[in-house]
Amino acid sequence: MLTKRRILVLVPLIIAVVVLAWPLSFLQITERKTGKPIFLEPVEAGDQFVLSYIHSVENIPVFGKFGITKGGKIEAVETAFSSYGTGLPLFVPQKQVSHREGLMVVKHKDFFLNKVPIVVIKMTKQTVKLKDSRILLSDHVRDGKIVDIKIIRKPRLYRILGHLISSLEGIAVR
Repeated sequence: MLTKRRILVLVPLIIAVVVLAWPLSFLQITERKTGKPIFLEPVEAGDQFVLSYIHSVENIPVFGKFGITKGGKIEAVETAFSSYGTGLPLFVPQKQVSHREGLMVVKHKDFFLNKVPIVVIKMTKQTVKLKDSRILLSDHVRDGKIVDIKIIRKPRLYRILGHLISSLEGIAVR
């Protein structure tokens, strides 16, 4: 039989287990070959991140804005750049192109991804900015390595353990 004292101990314990097991969404950047995470931060539907880099041929800055959907997908929102060049959006309907701060901005529509793969090249200064975090990919992965940006769902406890593991392995956990 459960006594009042046991109930007072069990109820908070059950609540703690439920809270720690409740899944959260995280933006995770991993090195593809090893699977080693190099960045981990909780995200919610509606959050956005920016991938910026220097175009390797045109030598111009490019900014890709991505959103997090309710279903945990990554949605390409827009790409901004100062002039057309190799590999940049060219043939898009005029209504999808605008200008902002000297940049051409191409709005994407219904462009969803499970992950964003990136070949890391130090000279292009690929940087991911999410909330207050900014990560220069070449600081964490050698030239030529591939990283994947993806949304994962893990229990809240994963973040707490991530802080402990990151201090040992150098993962950027926020």
